[in-house]
Amino acid sequence: MNRTKQTVGVLCALFLFAMLMWPTFAAGLNNFGFFLGENTIAQGADADRNLMLAMKDPGAVSTMTGTTSASSLRTIVGGAGHTAGAATGSAIFGGYQNAVDDGAHYALAVGNHARARHAGGLTLAGGSFTTAGDAQATRLVLRAQTTSATAVNMLSAGAELSVPTDASWAFWGLCTARRADTGTETGLYEIKGGVTRPPTGDAVLAGSWLIDELHEDSDWTVNISVTGSTLRITGAGEAGKTVDWVCHAMLSEVIG
Repeated sequence: MNRTKQTVGVLCALFLFAMLMWPTFAAGLNNFGFFLGENTIAQGADADRNLMLAMKDPGAVSTMTGTTSASSLRTIVGGAGHTAGAATGSAIFGGYQNAVDDGAHYALAVGNHARARHAGGLTLAGGSFTTAGDAQATRLVLRAQTTSATAVNMLSAGAELSVPTDASWAFWGLCTARRADTGTETGLYEIKGGVTRPPTGDAVLAGSWLIDELHEDSDWTVNISVTGSTLRITGAGEAGKTVDWVCHAMLSEVIG
């Protein structure tokens, strides 16, 4: 009998605790929030399967915004003061006042004042000068496939690398190319360079840049260029050959 009373008491306490910590939900489905304070998940009928496990710091509320299907499958775990935009599959883990921008699908923000701008990117910060995202680094895995000598831009989670206004980046990458239809040819490359974009106008490559051919079985090409606000890392193969390209890139970002 005593054990039954204890079990009922624990269940009641958990129920009351959950009610106190439950977030403010809109019409979305299959969302779960477990936290203290005014943290919220705001979504419409198409935004679902979001998870938030966060504490409230005075004046630092964590929020998930967005009301469309792009506002689904997001995660905030730990820390306080985070903002998760409309970016499918994105996540924020721990830290303080980190953010994921709208459209930065499958991105991850970690640390203090990290702002994930790039789809598929892992963004790290240990603080900021003025605002979140003005002093950080981002790692990405870019990919493309070629079937000719025409250059193809490598993308991260299907998105180009867009340089924000009033920004400077140093970038580095290791690129691997492999012939997919036979598995008999490989190209290995290292790239280094920089890009800057003024408060108004387009981005430009800054200073000197390097493309080092580490190994190559065929006459393939990696190139770096800028078009408008987009940093392009391209691969060009050969006619009649299906070549898969992957580039592990890192950005060192200063903004403002």
